[in-house]
Amino acid sequence: MVEGLQYANVVLTTPVGGAREILSERFLVEPEAGSDVAEVSASSRRAAEHVAVSPRTFASAMKRAHDNYDDYAREFTALRERHGERFTWQAVAEGYVAVYRSILDGAASRDS
Repeated sequence: MVEGLQYANVVLTTPVGGAREILSERFLVEPEAGSDVAEVSASSRRAAEHVAVSPRTFASAMKRAHDNYDDYAREFTALRERHGERFTWQAVAEGYVAVYRSILDGAASRDS
């Protein structure tokens, strides 16, 4: 998904990780209603960390995106413009450096 925000015209994914926080429902392929995973996902979206989606369900989502490609691409472009800067290689690297720096600074202050 992160690479897709930089390079793709449209991304479809299951609702794992931070996908729900970044992508609109249109780009999320949910498990089929009535499945155990769907029930967990509905009751606690964060509890369903790895969502099992059938190939048939994913294929249906792909067909919907294909049939309405211009709308999907336009909406995805807006999402990229809103979130894309957070996921450039530069931004990700700077985030890691900041985390490591805060850990090291915390360790240094405890040792003093």
